[in-house]
Amino acid sequence: MRDAGKAGWVRRKGNAMGKSLKVAAIIFLVLTGAGSVRAMDEEESEVTGTIDVMMQTMIAFAEKADVDQTFTDLSPDKKAVFFINDKVYDRKSLLEAFRETFGKLRSQKIQLKAPKVFLLGPDAAVWVAHGKGITQDKEGVSRTEALTETWVWKRDQGKWKVIHYHESAVPVA
Repeated sequence: MRDAGKAGWVRRKGNAMGKSLKVAAIIFLVLTGAGSVRAMDEEESEVTGTIDVMMQTMIAFAEKADVDQTFTDLSPDKKAVFFINDKVYDRKSLLEAFRETFGKLRSQKIQLKAPKVFLLGPDAAVWVAHGKGITQDKEGVSRTEALTETWVWKRDQGKWKVIHYHESAVPVA
């Protein structure tokens, strides 16, 4: 009977040690996992900040009607595709379209609400926003349009480039 009692004590002690090991393993996983969550949050914050700054710069150049500076970050990739309303563009034709449009403008103001960056991975992000564009042509005619925009960014060899752009613009009465 005494041996059975010792065996029971060993089992209980083993269970206590097993529980302690399980708790230690869980704590280890939580702590190391929290580190990678923090690292992911820092990376996401860095990418989000980078894309936000690039978009603010792009919008500032668009308001000055500077096509080359506005679209300096368009990807040269032949697979990149861009849309404005129902029209499809490659890089070259998009730049030509904006040169024509910007060339007719005296001024332009872009007021976007709730811009948001969605991180798709360490090298891909989507920027979306909606708002309005207010333009005045060289004849002094003003026009306001409701805008929705989506920009898909891809990091290639350390540089962020736009691989897709979609803008919907609807005149506001």
